[in-house]
Amino acid sequence: MPINDDTELSDNLENIEGSGVSDIPANESGIKRRVNIDFDDLEGLASSKDVEIEQVKIKDDAGKTAYKLDVKLNDLINKIFNPSHNFFIIVRDDKIIYANQAFLDAVDVKNEKLIHNNKFFNFIVKEDWNVLAKNIGEMLTGDISVSVRINAVNNRIIPVQFKGLYLPDNRHFTFVLMGKRSYEKDEAHGMLYDSVIGLPNYYLFEDRLQVAVNNENYCNSETKKNLGVAVVSIDNLQDFVQNGRQNIILRKMAEKLVFGLSKCYTIAAGIKYQYWILMPDVKDEAFLKNEVRKISQIFEQAVNDGADNFEMVASIGVSIFPNPSNSAHKLTDNAIKAVGKAKDSGGNKVVFAFS
Repeated sequence: MPINDDTELSDNLENIEGSGVSDIPANESGIKRRVNIDFDDLEGLASSKDVEIEQVKIKDDAGKTAYKLDVKLNDLINKIFNPSHNFFIIVRDDKIIYANQAFLDAVDVKNEKLIHNNKFFNFIVKEDWNVLAKNIGEMLTGDISVSVRINAVNNRIIPVQFKGLYLPDNRHFTFVLMGKRSYEKDEAHGMLYDSVIGLPNYYLFEDRLQVAVNNENYCNSETKKNLGVAVVSIDNLQDFVQNGRQNIILRKMAEKLVFGLSKCYTIAAGIKYQYWILMPDVKDEAFLKNEVRKISQIFEQAVNDGADNFEMVASIGVSIFPNPSNSAHKLTDNAIKAVGKAKDSGGNKVVFAFS
């Protein structure tokens, strides 16, 4: 405390006013100094004096307010989380209260304010809600991670691996989710797999088909097997585009195909048509027709998006290798011609290129 050595503390306390400001007696130069007093320094002394004391800010001799640490939590979080290429999201009572730039870029949101206080589950693909909800307890208390799909604003689907961290909060359920793209180390993944349904895209399908054809061409006649190719067009897809449900319909049908057909089949997303299916080890035409019947039955079943049922109108074109299609290009070309005939005749039909 800046007082003269000759001044007794008890004498000064008697001169303290309620504002906590004191006139200090003149020093040897005869100049009186007026200072502010930090009353934390006076604890234990004030009780012996019959005065009222109010706490005031510390000021130095020059009258400048002493520096006080004042760091906003959001600024601190941004400095830590924003430079990261991983996703960082803080959720309180199911609502987003913070999202770093990596997450905003992934879901194609320009500003954090646009999703502030939005429900986090709005960004999770509906089929994955239960996965996250079921495992959130273990995520926050243990060291497990959960894979879910993020639904971006631009209708892209992003597979993400999340870990969780619980934040103690007496009045709210608050936690941090730390996520990274499931395929972030595989830069080629985005070029080979469809971003909406997660299946191989048409270019990867073409490559697999060519490999399968090459393999059969190098086999002798005794071991050579037939290959079947089917292309599916959802003729009434535009109905779902109008109400914004086309992506969930496409994902639902992709799941049905994956789980309803043989595990050795390649099921891929198309460009003009929605699905391509490569069927190896086809024994004969009867076997192929039976497998195509399974595909047709899958599309005959209504699709439920969690709220409503939707009927499919699907056209299917089928070709077979090696007779009459003796190359990969011929296989796809004949299948496209067959599905075109099915669509032209009203749709909801199957046409075989070899029939």
